[in-house]
Amino acid sequence: DAELPLRRIYELFFKQPKIVDKDVNYGVVKPRFSELRFGIAPQGYIMLWASGYTHQVELQTFRAQIIRDIDVRQYNARLPGGTFTLNEDRWKELKAWRFKPETIERIKAGWQANPDWYMRSIRVKFP
Repeated sequence: DAELPLRRIYELFFKQPKIVDKDVNYGVVKPRFSELRFGIAPQGYIMLWASGYTHQVELQTFRAQIIRDIDVRQYNARLPGGTFTLNEDRWKELKAWRFKPETIERIKAGWQANPDWYMRSIRVKFP
């Protein structure tokens, strides 16, 4: 659970000047920001972005916490119908995302990506 920066989201989505599309739908006026996106990095880092056709801005960074005393099946059972549920077989999920078999084996053996790389390399692309 986290509190979103609602004032900043409102400012970006409704107060920013609109843009005129010069590529796909020439002359069409569009909002500068139209989507909220979440980026997930190792060790529980989660970034919230406001994104649009030509712009992307990081709004906030969160840090996930481990939920103790509950397994995936119990967690899914608590959710209301139609809610996004967690996959009980995390290895199957990695295969669905087309991870290479050798990468899955490295993860099973305990390998973790370095979160500092994500924080330095990925975030600087969209200041």
